[in-house]
Amino acid sequence: MNTNMSDEIRIMSVMSEVKIPVGAIYISQEINIPQASVGRILKDLEDRGLIKKISNKGRVLTENGESYLKKTYEQKSKIDVALELANLSHDDNIKEKLIEILEVRKILEIKSVELACQNRTDSELTELELIYMGNVSEINDNKLGNEQDLKLHLKIAEMSHNKTLYYLSRLLLTENNAYTFFSIVTEDIKLAQLKHHKKLVESIKNRDVEAAKKTMEEHINRIIDDVEKNME
Repeated sequence: MNTNMSDEIRIMSVMSEVKIPVGAIYISQEINIPQASVGRILKDLEDRGLIKKISNKGRVLTENGESYLKKTYEQKSKIDVALELANLSHDDNIKEKLIEILEVRKILEIKSVELACQNRTDSELTELELIYMGNVSEINDNKLGNEQDLKLHLKIAEMSHNKTLYYLSRLLLTENNAYTFFSIVTEDIKLAQLKHHKKLVESIKNRDVEAAKKTMEEHINRIIDDVEKNME
């Protein structure tokens, strides 16, 4: 079993694999966790409706438990992919790897901006507008502008109210200083990026999903084009 997984997921995984009712003794031996600890976790899982007792034979996963386990694995898989991509900057073939990261970013951020249009609050919109103003100020002062740029993209992901989207976006944007690298490579298109940022803020303000998605796609595509041009 994967020792990096939480104990409750390891226990549920054993139960899913054996397909028959099992008890604390069997699970304890399988994953090398004290029987008393297994017992406490089993009680908690049962209280949450994720497992159930089968007379005196042991416990099995409920339908809710199977669904919970599946979703947990899917989320872990997505996070593993994001981590792998974010660490690709160590590779000698850096141009292709950066473009791979940007293509994944495009998928994530188009979805993020769509959900941000639908779910954003007035206070979140105010925060986004302030971040945009800070981005404009940095560029006008001839600074790189990467900090406010990063904050803006992460804020949009946060405004989606989808924790997985936000976490994956944060991994891709911050791991190994990836965003600073993109900012340096694409420095000559900062004014064009500001225009995109302005359109994104306006679209989210107006809850214009299609305009927001189109602008985000154009924004990331422009970065991809500039990476390809500057790293030939």
